[in-house]
Amino acid sequence: MTNVERFAWGAAGSLADEVVSLWDAVRSDATLKLAPRYRSGVYWLVRVLLAGVGGALAVAYQSDQPAICMGVGAAAPTILRYLASQRPQLPPSSA
Repeated sequence: MTNVERFAWGAAGSLADEVVSLWDAVRSDATLKLAPRYRSGVYWLVRVLLAGVGGALAVAYQSDQPAICMGVGAAAPTILRYLASQRPQLPPSSA
């Protein structure tokens, strides 16, 4: 599998998570009124960027299995939160 394919599967996994969220929103509201975030251009920009991060993480993982790449893409928010929580603590400045 090429890195382009890994990226595509990872991005697809990330976007699949959004499809499930949209499905839940539509299914739970008989009037079909979506949450205001779905009408926000900023929301969709961030969502596309997150799909790109999901694709990049899938490339970094280097799996040759599409399902694994999709899983990594879907897990991108959790992976990012974990990485952000692991920031090293810098020692106090001696200046």
